[in-house]
Amino acid sequence: MRVIVPFVDRRLHKRVVPAITAQGHVAWLYRCEPPPDPGSYPGVLRYWLRSGQDFCVVEQDVESLPGALDELADCPEPWCWNAYPLQVPFDETGLHRRHFAMLGHTRFRSSLLPELPGLDTQRWWADWDGRDRLLVLWLNSLGIAPHRHYPDVRHHHRYWVNSVSEES
Repeated sequence: MRVIVPFVDRRLHKRVVPAITAQGHVAWLYRCEPPPDPGSYPGVLRYWLRSGQDFCVVEQDVESLPGALDELADCPEPWCWNAYPLQVPFDETGLHRRHFAMLGHTRFRSSLLPELPGLDTQRWWADWDGRDRLLVLWLNSLGIAPHRHYPDVRHHHRYWVNSVSEES
């Protein structure tokens, strides 16, 4: 399983790559350009969703935990993920009741990929924000639900009341 790490300049947290390599995996770093560039985060996701390979996304501010990547790799489900806290713990958000899965620590099986008709026609490739929400809605509309793994992984993103955020 390939572990891809999309990031933007000065936002790759110092614990992300060591947490991946400590588990015996290689972190494939993708420095992302602004959308709609093919090198944008949505463009990288699109490339890997079309690649025919199993892959895992670990976002620039998400720290994997020991054994988490192997657990995702070994699971037969087509779409697996680990939650992480947002402004509050994930289970307090109510999102889990809507079959919601964040992209920050998510594995997609190649067997899922043929289930994604119209991949090139989906407008969600145009920008960065809301990728997880739109991808979840799209996959759910095809009858595909995310399979959650525990424990939750670490999120090194600070959310501020005034909506300004920075890395911790």
